[in-house]
Amino acid sequence: MCIVNLQLIGSNGEVVPEHLSSDERRRLFPPLGIIKVVSLKWICDGRPVQIDVQDCQWLILPDRSGVAVVSRQFGKDTAYVLNADGDIRFKLNNPWPRTQYYEPIDQYGFSYPSIEKGRLGFVVYVWRPAPGKQSGTSVEHFFEVDARTGDLLGFHPIK
Repeated sequence: MCIVNLQLIGSNGEVVPEHLSSDERRRLFPPLGIIKVVSLKWICDGRPVQIDVQDCQWLILPDRSGVAVVSRQFGKDTAYVLNADGDIRFKLNNPWPRTQYYEPIDQYGFSYPSIEKGRLGFVVYVWRPAPGKQSGTSVEHFFEVDARTGDLLGFHPIK
């Protein structure tokens, strides 16, 4: 199964070309600038599929077999990969608390799905407050995931 004829649908129903970056949308769709993508439509095995991405960070998988999604509606602790037919392939709970670097005072959550060196991953932000101060340390980590199974393959800080 594969995503075919992908259409990005804007907040006013406009079809946004898939190849346009958010910066290009900002420049090419006057007068208000960037067009917010609120849903994705495509054909899978001859059947139409549509998903709502209004409050999501999303990414079409490089092999077009599905979509990686981080959504506020799912909460900071869950990310998903959907198959091309719209079904959930796997759900990923936030891996940060299972690392050796986790501390109970950490504030963390999924930021967005990403591809690094051709591999799927999810970026997790971590903010650790400094004891007794209003400041703290902030860092993002890339957690590589097997796109077929959801198994964690490793992680590293993003520089």
